[in-house]
Amino acid sequence: MIRINVFNESDYDRLLLQRAVDAYHAERVQKSFAERHPELGRMINCAVCNLRHRSSRTCIPIYSRTLGTINEKGELIPDTKRQANGAAAYKGSILKHRNAWGLQVLERATLIFRDRDDHRDMWWLLEDVSAETLAAMKKSRAEYEDKLGKQALSRALNEKRAERALRRKKLSTIANRSRRINREVLRGTK
Repeated sequence: MIRINVFNESDYDRLLLQRAVDAYHAERVQKSFAERHPELGRMINCAVCNLRHRSSRTCIPIYSRTLGTINEKGELIPDTKRQANGAAAYKGSILKHRNAWGLQVLERATLIFRDRDDHRDMWWLLEDVSAETLAAMKKSRAEYEDKLGKQALSRALNEKRAERALRRKKLSTIANRSRRINREVLRGTK
């Protein structure tokens, strides 16, 4: 028997290459975008710019001590932390818009705070008090006023809640009475 080698070296290389390509495609199907493109990197939540971007991009925080500083490249450095970090760092409105309920509570708290008798004393007009003592008195007075303001706000909120509860209870009583009357009328007519 005569053996003839029909296996060609170029066929072997082509088969090996085809297997490698098939293995690559099979593995690629299961990989994420970041694994398929390692040069781009993973997605991160950047603490500097407060945006979501690839890890290949690096954000450098810029801080300024004075208004409108220009660096050596001629770029204007932001003058506030808000501008340096971007507007995304600051959620919500700076000037909050109050609703009707909040305005009513604030009005009630102001009336309660102004009706106190202890704020009418004029202790800061005393002439025989030293500057240090006067400063300490003013600081303690400011802390006392803050405390009283918070108490007035709390009391106003409780009063408004009590009024709301009373109003709801009255309406509930009226509705229950109306339902009872309607049931009696319907029973009498049938």
